[in-house]
Amino acid sequence: MTALKGRKQTPEHIAKRVASRAFKPWPQRDPMERFWEKVGDHTDPAACWEWKASGDKHGYGAFYLDGALTKAPRAAWRLLVGQIPEGMWVCHRCDNPPCVNPAHLFLGSRADNLSDMRRKSRGKVPGAGWSGALGENHRAAKLTWALVAEARERFSRGEILSALARDYGVTPPTMWAVVHRKTWKVA
Repeated sequence: MTALKGRKQTPEHIAKRVASRAFKPWPQRDPMERFWEKVGDHTDPAACWEWKASGDKHGYGAFYLDGALTKAPRAAWRLLVGQIPEGMWVCHRCDNPPCVNPAHLFLGSRADNLSDMRRKSRGKVPGAGWSGALGENHRAAKLTWALVAEARERFSRGEILSALARDYGVTPPTMWAVVHRKTWKVA
């Protein structure tokens, strides 16, 4: 605490000033009321009810419930359905991360969630039955197997990464991963 100009800071004086600023908590609002303020149109019970407030980089909403930040689908389940047993996940039938409609949610284990994701060809988790696109078949691919082979050949002849990256329209870190076979491993 900074000293006030021209005043002696005694422990009694400091205690009196601190006591005058006693902690006054914010008035608690009803969680259900706060929840509905953050949900878009929820008049159609069959439609996705999309979270309109803040969320994470994957599109899942964030909500404070019982003093802790939780994902919006978990908050929706707890507020609208009931408690979530320990170790269970709230999974989406609709595969729409901002959706908080309990009719589109179900409880499952981590394994259930991964199995559901693989069955629907979603996410980045390879495994049995996973049919996700890799390499040039991926929707965001800028390279083809032929271009990868060509870039690796040019790199082996001594061309520098930044020039290769520029020529192929990717970043230098991406080109580094390609020529060192950290990505595009099959070609």
